[in-house]
This record gives sequence, structure tokens and C-alpha cells, in this order.
Amino acid sequence: MDMVESDKQFTLLLVDDNPTNLLLLTKIIELDLPEVRVLTATSAMEGLKLSEQDQINGVFVDVQMPQMSGLDMCRRLNENPRTSGIPLVLMTAHLATPEMRAEGLEVGAYDFISQPISNIEMLARIKVMLRLCANEQRSLQNNNNLQQQVEDHTTRLRWVSGLLISGDGPLAEPDQQLLEHLVAVLPAPGALEDQLLFDRLTTDFPLPWRRTLLKISLLDTVPVRLASELSEINNIEAVFDYLHRHELSLIQSLNGEDFLLFKPETKTFLRKKAEQELDEKERQQVYLVAADWFQKQDDLVAALHCLISAEYYSAVAQLLSQFGLALFDKHPQSEILPLFTEISEDICSTCGWLALFRGIHLLAQRRPETVVWLEIAYQLFQDDENSRGQLLTLAQQVFLSLYLDGCFERWATRLAPLRQLAMAQIPVLETTERLKVSYALGMAELF
Repeated sequence: MDMVESDKQFTLLLVDDNPTNLLLLTKIIELDLPEVRVLTATSAMEGLKLSEQDQINGVFVDVQMPQMSGLDMCRRLNENPRTSGIPLVLMTAHLATPEMRAEGLEVGAYDFISQPISNIEMLARIKVMLRLCANEQRSLQNNNNLQQQVEDHTTRLRWVSGLLISGDGPLAEPDQQLLEHLVAVLPAPGALEDQLLFDRLTTDFPLPWRRTLLKISLLDTVPVRLASELSEINNIEAVFDYLHRHELSLIQSLNGEDFLLFKPETKTFLRKKAEQELDEKERQQVYLVAADWFQKQDDLVAALHCLISAEYYSAVAQLLSQFGLALFDKHPQSEILPLFTEISEDICSTCGWLALFRGIHLLAQRRPETVVWLEIAYQLFQDDENSRGQLLTLAQQVFLSLYLDGCFERWATRLAPLRQLAMAQIPVLETTERLKVSYALGMAELF
């Protein structure tokens, strides 16, 4: 029988520095739940004193109080062996932020309730407390010798519940059968290894959790804001913040942007799992969403890497055509050019822009095959009647002769087209390309 229906007394402690709030809450409880005995305190210190003097079964405590906050009171209750098992609910006049929820869970609170408090919501929370208390008492009565196991189970249940709540929101009620299963397969946080955790997260947790973690593991760089766009759960940032508090993950801030970080071995494990469990279309969609996000942030290196990973080469060519050599104003060549080694030669040989940037990369390495790739690029641009592409490629062929092989005679027939294209294109080129072409033209005329 639930305690709600029994003759047993349930003692509830209400702590709020507003006496009016205490009076109203007390009346509500006394009218609807006569089996509940209500104690009140107008400060955290007074509440702590009552908890030492009486056997308290549950506490509702206001977060914002002078001298000692509700969070600090919960921490004190949780640290005291006599009161550490008491169900705690925090009352706040504002919507609880992910940070406040995470801190509340850390200090032992299992729920939040916003003020002004609905009668129905308040009573529902208390009934949950009654059931929690009744279940705990039944467990203790069944076998006192299992006390250590019960405490361990409670600790794991609390931390798993906190993890689920952090991602799904404070009003979400985790499925009890799922909770028990997760408690059975997950050790306590202190004994949990990083890779084992993420293996369980992507095997036993609900499907939205599994898919979210697998999707973000595909990316080398995972800003929190991008992870939120890819996430199928409500608050991926709160999940990583909660895990970070248990030293099981990391959120790192760089230049004002927060990033989700996996340990290298965990990243490798998750990525292999993602390639097995997400189909090609799903993986490609992750890369395309990420590429669009990075391009909006003006991080073209990351955008290109995502597009190449998605094998969306037409979009890569479009981005190269849009920015051209101005890419090197935004990012160092050493970050951009190696990306083109990830694209096969067969693919590069079908697109002028891919062939051109592969040639620029080889030229930077002083590689003799530069000649071949710049010529492939020139022919492809010529076939497409792409004047700008032809002009930029001709400029690179001039640099090839200057810096690599000195074979100016090879390109003698190209001087006239270079002049003609330069006269037509230079006025409309971006500054970087205009300077490169003008310098190449001058050197070609000189030599």
C-alpha cells in the first residue's frame, strides 16, 4: 500500500523566507493530504536545525534566500549522513537554467518547481515524494543487510536520473523500467570509465540520445551551438555539463565559443560506431548541416572539411568559385590546401576548381606533378568557358615557372591569353586575386 493510503505520518519541511508563501503552501497541503505533517522555516539555518531535531521525509526549499541559499542548504543536507537520503525539491521564482539544474542535481535535489506554484503541481510533487519515501522504506524493511547495496543503487539512480533530466528537461519523467535497466548496466560515476560510459550511452539510452551522440562524434570540431542544432534531445549542453561535473567529458571555451570534447580513444570508438549505425544519407546530412553552420560562422576550413567528408564535391567547387584565392585571406594555406589530398585524383580531374587548388597545393610543396594539375585545371576551365578560372590558373602557371622549373618557353603561347583575360577580369576581381594576377602578368611580361 502506498503511504498516501496508510496511517503512517509523512513529515514535510517547507523552507522559504516569505511567510505568506509558507502559509499558503501549508494550507494547500493540509486540505488535500491530511496524512502529511508540515514543518516550516523562514531561513535555511532554521530549516537545518529542524532537520536535526525531527525525522524529515521530504524538503521543499526556496533557492533565493538571504544568508544561506537553498542550494547551500541542500548541500548541507546531502553531506549529513542523517539527512542525505531525504528527497529535495528546489523552488525558484525563475525558470531554472541548465547550470542551476546541474548544480541542483549535484547538491542532491532531484526536481525543480517554479513560483508561483500551482496547487496541482505542488501536490503532484509531494505525492511523488510519498511514493519515493514509501518505496525506500519498503526496500529497507525487506532486508536491512542490503543497506549498502540500496545506497549504491540510490546513488546510481540519482546520477542516471540527473543525466536523463539534464538532457530531456526538468519536467520529463524518465521511464522507471529504463532507469532500472540503466542502473543495472552502469556503475557509479566514480567507477565509470569514459569509453564504457559512451558505449552504454549509445547502446542502452533512448534512441534520440544514441543518435545525437553518434552524429556529433562524426565531426572533428563540435561547437555547442552546432551540437544543439544536430541534437535530437532537448539540451545537449546540459548533458555534457553534467558529465563534466563527474569528470566524464569536457566543455572547453575558445575565443568565446564553447566546444564539446571527447577523449581521443572515445572519439575513435564513437566514430566507428556511427559509421556502422548511421546510414550514408544520415551521415551526409550531418556534414551538410555542419558545413552550412561553419560557413555562416566564416570558418571556411571546417566548412570545406565537412563538405569533403560528405563527398559533396559540387558544393566544394561552388565554395571555391565563390571565394577563390580570397580563401587565403581568411585562413592560412597550410590549413586549406591539405584538404584537397582527401579528394581522389579521379574526382579532382573532373572539376577545374578542384584541379586548380590541388595544383596550388603541389606547387607549395614544389612537386613536379604541379605542371599536370595546372594544365588539367586550365583545360577544364577552358571547356566551361570560365574566364576567371582560366586567368587564375594562368597566373599559377607563371608562378610555377618562376618558383619551380624555369621553363618559361612552355607557356609562351599563353602570354597573349593572359594579357587578354587580365584586361577583362582584373577590374572585377577581389583584391587578393587582382594582386596575384597583376604580379603574375608583370613577371610574365618581364621574362
